[in-house]
Amino acid sequence: MAEGTTREFEVFRRELLLAPRQVRVRLLERVEEFLAALDYAKSYPFDFIFFSITDHRPESPDSTLLSAQEASLELARVLDEVGRTLPVSVESINEPVLTVGDLAKRWGVSAATVLRWRRQGLASRFFRFGRGRRKIGVRESLTQSFETHSRRLIRRALSRRRTSDRERQAVIEAALV
Repeated sequence: MAEGTTREFEVFRRELLLAPRQVRVRLLERVEEFLAALDYAKSYPFDFIFFSITDHRPESPDSTLLSAQEASLELARVLDEVGRTLPVSVESINEPVLTVGDLAKRWGVSAATVLRWRRQGLASRFFRFGRGRRKIGVRESLTQSFETHSRRLIRRALSRRRTSDRERQAVIEAALV
């Protein structure tokens, strides 16, 4: 990815952090909608991404093309960082929101693996669940998009499994012999 584009996303992230609460809420929802609609066979100009989310043209035009994967990674970072400052109630979302634990069960992996996948493009943010508890959550539409575009990653994680206590003890005993 071009350095200038990363800088543009950083400016976008900072501007979002300074925006009023209602603007941040609306724009984070637009980021999630954009991420769910990404076509991974296409590339997108930064200007198009920015306009699709904000309905405004960037101050300094940037026609750099980003692959859908690059755009997804950058927007997931924006969503995470800005979402930390703005936990929204799951009741205000019009689709199911899955927690890290829910996703770990769904995919048969550990919670640590799900958290690591956040750095690889799983778009998530903080939500308020029940009694105001803040947890990381992922909208169902973004979960499905990640499943579709990260099948290989999920399959690879499933092929690896944790060593049971019995297996670990057998390895230790074999090593000591």
